[in-house]
Amino acid sequence: MNICISVIVPIYKGNCYIDGIMTMLEGNVQEIRKFKREFNIELLLVNDFPDLPIEKEQFSQSGDFEVRVVCNRKNLGIHSSRVHGLQEAKGDYILFLDQDDKISNEWMRTQLDNIGTADICVGNGYRVFSDSSKVIYRNIKKQRLATKEQVFLKAACQIVSPGHCLIKRDAIPQEWLDNIVEYNGSDDIFLWILMFEQQKQFCINTERIYQHIDTGKNVSKNSGGMVKSAYNVIQLMRSSGSVLDTHIKTYEKRVKFSEDLQKFKGLRKVLVYLKNIDTCLWKMYAYYR
Repeated sequence: MNICISVIVPIYKGNCYIDGIMTMLEGNVQEIRKFKREFNIELLLVNDFPDLPIEKEQFSQSGDFEVRVVCNRKNLGIHSSRVHGLQEAKGDYILFLDQDDKISNEWMRTQLDNIGTADICVGNGYRVFSDSSKVIYRNIKKQRLATKEQVFLKAACQIVSPGHCLIKRDAIPQEWLDNIVEYNGSDDIFLWILMFEQQKQFCINTERIYQHIDTGKNVSKNSGGMVKSAYNVIQLMRSSGSVLDTHIKTYEKRVKFSEDLQKFKGLRKVLVYLKNIDTCLWKMYAYYR
């Protein structure tokens, strides 16, 4: 029996992206056929702005994979949308894409070639800015940091977005489905930390198969919103009892460090650095690896 990859894409006022998503998946289907791999793709478009309906007649149809539209009852945010899509998905593997993400034609094939017995495979790619682009992992040592929980807790999230990760469906923790991050931005690090806590196996794919768009009104560029979302995750970690208390405190310390850097200037900012030397050293380690 062929395995299936479910591609889940929350759509928020983003109907203009749908044809591009379809084209990327068609390219992956052609790559699958070229290499005679046996797996299927399904696309779930989760409409998180019900005032703007998504009708199949609005975009080009493909006979190469199934397309389903899942409609939220109201605007619920990215975490709820991903969970809603997951609840409707049939796949053995999951790809959570943002509506403006880009994947190469080799995405599916190389991710499946590399995941093996692991629970998640982290691919490489690019962050695209308004006037430039930057490789996500400049070397294999840097990419391997994405398999180490301590770096996520003490330095920074080492996965730019779920869009460069192939995840085994049954490895996604139930706690992530039951505890929704209210403020957009940190549901992904919540997922990674939960997976680490449950001893899920992370592996890497060094192929550059993904582009994360860091332009426009991107949540990942909203520092204040990210801090608010991170504190929301800390609250959920504590209330769910799903993460070791020592790990929560470690993560909370680095979130507080980021918050204080935004609040203070001049000498007070210098004092923040001095007070958090250990966090600074971890951040330098992660950055210069």
